[in-house]
Amino acid sequence: MNDFNKTLKDIIKQYRKIGFQTHYWRSKETGEVFVYMRKGEVVASMIISVSEQVYFRRLCDSQKQKEWLQSTVRRLECKITEYYASGMDDLHEESRH
Repeated sequence: MNDFNKTLKDIIKQYRKIGFQTHYWRSKETGEVFVYMRKGEVVASMIISVSEQVYFRRLCDSQKQKEWLQSTVRRLECKITEYYASGMDDLHEESRH
């Protein structure tokens, strides 16, 4: 297993521990990595391109690689959190009327 896959697998495990359903897979045709994250009814997904994976490898330092990949995957968490936050804002607005 290469460093990218190992690091991504470790990050995905962290999200599973806190209640997210997560999956990832690599396209055999393009080499892109698809990352899927779900919490409750909300699903978010992203594609990590081959050029982004090359950037990951060029970072060289394993800590920087991990931080970069964590911030990339964190975008999915933010999408889900923002969705729930916007739903709560709507509920608060409805309760005021």
